[in-house]
Amino acid sequence: MRETTKEFVSKLELKPSQKVLDVGCGICGTEFYMAEHFDVEVVGIDLSINMISISLDVVIGCNCSVEFEVADCTKKTYPDSTFDVI
Repeated sequence: MRETTKEFVSKLELKPSQKVLDVGCGICGTEFYMAEHFDVEVVGIDLSINMISISLDVVIGCNCSVEFEVADCTKKTYPDSTFDVI
């Protein structure tokens, strides 16, 4: 894992069982790191079908709470208080 990812995630002060939304998740490295090391649930969204496809291939067999979706963050809505960290 890249040091910049570790440094960024450490600033989020994540706590177990929190729910995290990662907008523009790309190919999912940060999501797995957060889920595996901080026991959080992560939803990653990205406009790129290719990026989400790669992420979905990686998540198969993973024993952590990570899900991915192709979505436009300017149009996607979630109920209030769905996420603890965005």
